[in-house]
Amino acid sequence: MQDVTDKIRRFTDEVASLAIRAGRSVESVRVMAVTKFHGPWAIEAAYAAGIRVFGESRVQEAIEKRDFFASDVELHLIGNLQRNKAKKAAEIFSSVDSIDRLSVISVLDRYAASLAKRIEIMFEMNVSGEESKHGFSSYDELCEAVELAAGCTSVVPVGLMTMAPYTDDESVIRKTFSGLREIFYRCKRDFPAFDWREISMGMSNDYRIAIEEGSTLLRIGSLFFGDRG
Repeated sequence: MQDVTDKIRRFTDEVASLAIRAGRSVESVRVMAVTKFHGPWAIEAAYAAGIRVFGESRVQEAIEKRDFFASDVELHLIGNLQRNKAKKAAEIFSSVDSIDRLSVISVLDRYAASLAKRIEIMFEMNVSGEESKHGFSSYDELCEAVELAAGCTSVVPVGLMTMAPYTDDESVIRKTFSGLREIFYRCKRDFPAFDWREISMGMSNDYRIAIEEGSTLLRIGSLFFGDRG
């Protein structure tokens, strides 16, 4: 486990250097440890390395591991949220980063309100247009979702999330990330009432490009913990 902790510390140092090289502040890029499909040892190793943002993709798995997350961490749902899991999601997550349907917004808001809890949300965008990926496919669809959230009391929009195609073609990856950044700034312009601050993009294979294109939150799993169990 110590080897993993040391690896994460070296990575966060690299992220800081990359941010500075891109003309950004060190604090402008955070690292999320994606612990899905990994046991409590991964949570412990990342926490020991200073990570305070964690990502899980399945509600049930997060429930089973919830006691291993310290009280001072942010626990994000980064996988697709089904309506029938919204109640449990509202109970355990501080942020749902994968909002991709209108119906989920209302349901999550209702359960969060019943808990007297405010949950941050990010809207997932399918910038690349790949059929295998979740997310809103147009700005008009996104606007409809944001307008719905504006009428809610307990879900708070804070940003956008996307995944780039898994490819060695850096131009394709860069186009996806720059596309999300452009949509993000349109949202800031068109919906100024919200505190738009998160651009969640970049994973183990493409984080360097993501930092250059403005990511504020990297989602790193296999680079830290190896292949999924």
